[in-house]
Amino acid sequence: AQIGGGVIGISLAYFKYGIWSLLWWRFSSIALEAMIIWIITPYRPKIVFNYSILKGVVSFGWPLLFSSILTYFCWNIDYYIVGHLLGEEQLGYYWLAFQVSHYFLNAKIAINSVVFPAYSRTGNLVTKIKGFKLMTDIVGALYLVMTVVVIFWGKELICITFGDKWLPSVMPFKLFFIIVFTRAIGGNAGPLFYSQGITHMDSVLSIIYVLLLTPMVYFGTILFGINGAAIAVLLVGFIVLIYGYEKYIRVLTGHGTLYYAGKPLLCLFITLLSAFILGYLNLTFHFKIITFIAVMVFFYVIYLKNAGLELLQILKINFI
Repeated sequence: AQIGGGVIGISLAYFKYGIWSLLWWRFSSIALEAMIIWIITPYRPKIVFNYSILKGVVSFGWPLLFSSILTYFCWNIDYYIVGHLLGEEQLGYYWLAFQVSHYFLNAKIAINSVVFPAYSRTGNLVTKIKGFKLMTDIVGALYLVMTVVVIFWGKELICITFGDKWLPSVMPFKLFFIIVFTRAIGGNAGPLFYSQGITHMDSVLSIIYVLLLTPMVYFGTILFGINGAAIAVLLVGFIVLIYGYEKYIRVLTGHGTLYYAGKPLLCLFITLLSAFILGYLNLTFHFKIITFIAVMVFFYVIYLKNAGLELLQILKINFI
């Protein structure tokens, strides 16, 4: 299907159909895939109307659809504000910082695609809650390591990868990676609630996010430029994270923010404090390396070690 769609897209581009060649490439790939599945699969679906099933599907799905629309708005409104207030050059720096950092959320999406079916097959809520705590620890440890690396070495990563001309992206990149860290931790709740048939919290949290994000990004951009816009997104993310844990997760599991996210957030605070002290005192590069190693060793002892052992236990149960 992909090869056939590619041939159609390239052929149309060759005959100068412009943007339509891209559209037909996507459409033809999907259409060819559907045709192949229809040919090789003996099952033939039929249209049957069942009101009870439809009612359940709509009840489950509409909050997800609504929140997806709001999420699309949230993930683009800051681009518009930054571009409108600061111009295309600053928007380019802001865009790069956002896109590079949020690329790492793909790992969380992949994890959720496995966790949700596992929760759905488990009828016991107590077992699901234990799995939720386990996955929060593992995901928190994974993204904590990446966040610490970015906070300490974000400037070097941007310069090596994209060049010195992208230096204005460094601070937004670090801030956005903290946002990725919080979204990775908060995103663990989705599969747990969906497996219980609960989706309404997605629409509520999305509404809160929209109402807070737009004015905060606007004023943050006016006051502090692209750094202010990134700080505004970070603050809104923290507010929604804490509200979600206390309003919904505590009700379902009996525990809130500190129980599930206390350790990774404490480690994040220590990382930020260490980086601030290094920058404020303008210490040498060698001292920065020593501090980074010391912070990682400390995190390993108080948090990462247990998360790693939990992950190894899962791998041992499933593969040995």
